[in-house]
Amino acid sequence: MTKIASSPSILRQRLKRFLYAPHNTGRLQVARISQQLSQLGPVFLFGGAIRDIALDGIRYFSSDLDFVIQCKPESLDQTMQVLSLSYPVSQNKFGGYRIQCDKWWLDIWSLENTWAFKQNHVNFESASSLLATTITNWDAILFELNSQKIICQPDYFKMLQQGILKLNLAVNPNPEGALLRVIRCLIAKPVNWLEPELFQYLKQQLSCISYQDLRQYELSQYSSCYLNQVSVELVNEQLLQSVNPNGLIQNCLNQLNFEFKYHD
Repeated sequence: MTKIASSPSILRQRLKRFLYAPHNTGRLQVARISQQLSQLGPVFLFGGAIRDIALDGIRYFSSDLDFVIQCKPESLDQTMQVLSLSYPVSQNKFGGYRIQCDKWWLDIWSLENTWAFKQNHVNFESASSLLATTITNWDAILFELNSQKIICQPDYFKMLQQGILKLNLAVNPNPEGALLRVIRCLIAKPVNWLEPELFQYLKQQLSCISYQDLRQYELSQYSSCYLNQVSVELVNEQLLQSVNPNGLIQNCLNQLNFEFKYHD
């Protein structure tokens, strides 16, 4: 079993093996695409992919890859037209793109098109401002491909090691999808503790979106479904948990210890 990365240097070595020493078709495709994107400007791997490699290593990695490019959207549009000759490419309503490779989906967008910046939920100052745009603290991490620099908060690795999940940014253009990702993380990832703001977010969102509706939504969005494995009673038990003396709430949803193949 892979140990959770305890430092930037350990995580950097894992990311370098994944991105710069590819030995299968899927990783070769990612390397070629990222090289083309780097011609536009700095390229950042962002969010859940880095989290999963930090937690589980690269052997069983199966998440999508999010790439943010520091370039003009028009330049990215031109490059994506070229890439569409070799890969299936689709564009979303926010100006980003999705590429299908042999093993993974790549979500790609220009830095200035980040939804939280455009909607003024987060003030944009530099690429590091992306850290404030994620749903949880575990997703708030960047890897700049050229410099191989990891960008995150000082306590990032401590929070992973201790299994503490925090709410980072509650507003989202897809509230149902955001809630689903949080619950899937609580079920399938080594989350031991929730901080109170995330706990209140769960209670508030689950008062607006039913668990059954979330189950149906998961079926439509993912090939692997976790919510059907967890009862409504267990979810209600989670919502009744109290704050411990350290100001944290225990996560009940991962007590079943499923061996899930996690996909964010």
